[in-house]
Amino acid sequence: MVSITSPTAGEIFSPGSAVTLQASPVTGSGTVTSVSFYQSTTAANDTLIGTATASPWAVQWANVPAGSYSLTAVASNGSESLTSYPVAMTVESPTVVVNPNSIAVQQGSTGTLGVALSAQPSASVTVAVAKNSGGDADLSVSSGGSLTFTPSNWSVPQNVTIASGSTVADGGSQGTFTASATGYNSGSTTVTEALPAGSQSKYDSWFLNLYDTIMNPNNGYFSPKGI
Repeated sequence: MVSITSPTAGEIFSPGSAVTLQASPVTGSGTVTSVSFYQSTTAANDTLIGTATASPWAVQWANVPAGSYSLTAVASNGSESLTSYPVAMTVESPTVVVNPNSIAVQQGSTGTLGVALSAQPSASVTVAVAKNSGGDADLSVSSGGSLTFTPSNWSVPQNVTIASGSTVADGGSQGTFTASATGYNSGSTTVTEALPAGSQSKYDSWFLNLYDTIMNPNNGYFSPKGI
């Protein structure tokens, strides 16, 4: 048998990274003479990355572009070969992470979002949080509109507070808030303006409480990326 030991399944890299591909081969009989590594982005696309001819059976995959990849290793002893199970890896651009990716804010009240970076910057990065045009005019950023992340606190979420007005006609309306920074893909969340607690039915209140519980990143239902 042969198995890929690096990268690990689901590992995420930044574009342009040099990724070490390594395998642990046993072909069943005879001495292993080579291990070849292949990548595919679709079932019909299988491309050779490189071949190792000696232990530790590793090759370097340089300047890997952004994308999702399925990797396989093929070990050969010259007369027979075995193929590993595929291992998935992702190369993604640095992103501003917003969590949760949707919240409900009652009229006259506020809600909180967590914002962080997916990759460590080399210098301080400023993240601007603003509502997209055309959204619910009753929703606004009341604090956290400008956040600064450093090489030491980049992964620690900082809070953004979204406030809702009290215009009855806007109940149920939505607005999308986007967090953006130079050199990073933007992150966003959808905010729904909920009716005040006193005007909700028991079902509405139950649903909103359940929704907030599930979407709260501290409760573990979603990953820091909102997955």
